[in-house]
Amino acid sequence: MAGATLGLLIGGLLAAPIGAWAAKHFNPKVRVVLVGIVLTLTSLYGVYRAWS
Repeated sequence: MAGATLGLLIGGLLAAPIGAWAAKHFNPKVRVVLVGIVLTLTSLYGVYRAWS
């Protein structure tokens, strides 16, 4: 449990500056498309792992 929590904390610390930079440099329409692509890819990966 502590390993997962630590991983989430470190991931959040690393992702926050990248997210702030992206919010400043990409217009909202591009951000929505990028988020949709990331969510679709991670969902497809989960389906692939479940079926194999």
